[in-house]
Amino acid sequence: MRFLAAGLLSAGAWKAYMLLFDIKGIEAINQSFLLGLLFLVGGVGAIISGTGFLHLLTKVVRAANPVFFRKHYAVSAAEKEMAASIKERTLSNPAIFLLGIGTGLSVCSILLLILVY
Repeated sequence: MRFLAAGLLSAGAWKAYMLLFDIKGIEAINQSFLLGLLFLVGGVGAIISGTGFLHLLTKVVRAANPVFFRKHYAVSAAEKEMAASIKERTLSNPAIFLLGIGTGLSVCSILLLILVY
């Protein structure tokens, strides 16, 4: 529901922006599609950071050069306990909103493209 609401609000806000600054034609389509892609990339980045995939990358870097990433034993033990207690990962609010806005702007640009041509 939040995803759909973010998509609809972004499409409506984009239409108001186009009317306010008198953006028409292919320029509006291009700007809408570019903004949609940027928001989608931001949403995907939020999802990837939430999955723990980047944790594996930092683990490899830490193993290669432990001088830069020193931690106290108690801190690392607490992190292991917290990681073990988290069993279910859900999408965060920023990821949902970024993906919704990106999808809304992309769909808006596709609809404008269909209407113009």
